[in-house]
Amino acid sequence: MSTNKTSACISLDPKNTSSDLFGYAMLQRKIQKGFKDKKKRGVIKYYYGTITSFDGELYSVEYEDGDLEQLDATEVVKYLKPN
Repeated sequence: MSTNKTSACISLDPKNTSSDLFGYAMLQRKIQKGFKDKKKRGVIKYYYGTITSFDGELYSVEYEDGDLEQLDATEVVKYLKPN
């Protein structure tokens, strides 16, 4: 008797991230993104954020300082932190 086991694998290829499976799997994942420091020229400050929602196209991210931003799938893959 043989048993076939299958597992779902979610691709992080930006060309292949349009599926709802990928979108909803990203909820609560962490990202890290750098922003130019407005006070210190040439300095990049990095912030951590959490993906809080997905509307089928864009992801809402809430950063540790309370700022909110919407990212597309390509940006999510770019800034995604490993689990």
